[in-house]
Amino acid sequence: MSSASYKWDSKSYEKNASFVFKYGEDLLSLLDPKQGENILDIGCGTGVLTKKIEQTGAKVIGIDSSEDMIESACKLGLKVYTGYAEHMNYNSEFDAVFSNATLHWIKDQKSLIDAVYKSLKKSGRFVAEFGGKGNVNAVRSALHESFKKRGIDPLKIDPWYFPDKAEYKSLLEEKGFFVEFIELFNRPTLLDGDIEEGWLNIFCKNFLNIISEEERDEFIKELVTVLKPELCDKNGKWTIDYVRIKIKATKQ
Repeated sequence: MSSASYKWDSKSYEKNASFVFKYGEDLLSLLDPKQGENILDIGCGTGVLTKKIEQTGAKVIGIDSSEDMIESACKLGLKVYTGYAEHMNYNSEFDAVFSNATLHWIKDQKSLIDAVYKSLKKSGRFVAEFGGKGNVNAVRSALHESFKKRGIDPLKIDPWYFPDKAEYKSLLEEKGFFVEFIELFNRPTLLDGDIEEGWLNIFCKNFLNIISEEERDEFIKELVTVLKPELCDKNGKWTIDYVRIKIKATKQ
């Protein structure tokens, strides 16, 4: 699946998924942007982190598949455009390529890595964090089981790519990257609100849109009932079982 097929709502994203930007700030230290560098931000979203990179004095271009996200990012005065990372055609233009919470939405990773490699100058760096093996496993398993019960193959709907560390390191090295750093780690993430508005309605549209509007409320209620014992504490606070991969690789 291409990232092109997912539809985002920037207002809902900023209201309920601010944790994406907050956790992404740590990744900026690994990127270590320098004044005057040319940097590409893949999956720039509403531009929160893109702006922080720009404020270091770097020259930043943001790319995102969502027109709605790009409209929001433009309001920050950023140089951004709608496009698909696996299809971009830059040639040795960037000192660094940065991406936070985006690459797991792109199934064609070989095309993506090819495009990133081509876009970088020699010795340019690729810094990214995204979902790794086991990411959101409780939610994903509950979704898959619900669809199987309805006679629907969930693998045909599932938009996510969550690799393990060895798999992704191999993909990078096959292209010619030197992998300086790669880590797979658990990052349980507390939601600001309930799981329906704060997560399912934002990140699970591929699944939910398959269910008719008449049945959708009941379907979500079923998911919440299954997930509550594992992901919701006694105070009604929801925590999603995130597992992330963080990488820094250099073009040789």
